[in-house]
Amino acid sequence: MLPSWALLVMIVIGGVVVIVANSFYPIAKDKEAKERLAKDARSILLPEVRSSLALIPTIRSALEAGQIPLTRFDVAAWETVSKGGLLLGLKPDEITKFLNAYGIIYRANDLSAKLLESATGIESALSGAANTRQVYISNLNNALTQLQTALPELSQAP
Repeated sequence: MLPSWALLVMIVIGGVVVIVANSFYPIAKDKEAKERLAKDARSILLPEVRSSLALIPTIRSALEAGQIPLTRFDVAAWETVSKGGLLLGLKPDEITKFLNAYGIIYRANDLSAKLLESATGIESALSGAANTRQVYISNLNNALTQLQTALPELSQAP
């Protein structure tokens, strides 16, 4: 049989272990939850980012052929992730990269819509429509160039 002082020491050490474990448990649980959110966000966004990257040459070739590209970049996954709170798990620099890339995607989609409007809508009947169309095409080409720089880094799974 152990002496009473040894049992008391074991109880004290056990109590200290419980206190330390109780203080670290919420931190570890929060970290695991954030990692799960980040993994879910990436698994939702990566296919969309990759399809956007693959769509750039198609849009660019349509512009070079003098056609109005009717295809637009899909943003459904971004809408889901950003409104669903899944961004909370990502690191701040990763969030910044996604925000930058999707900002360019939204701008490219808007420019495509304006280009289509300038070619077919009321704006096409106005004087200077050809100049306006060239400005939209130039801006869309700039946005596509920026996307070709921003998306490859995001398309790689960490």
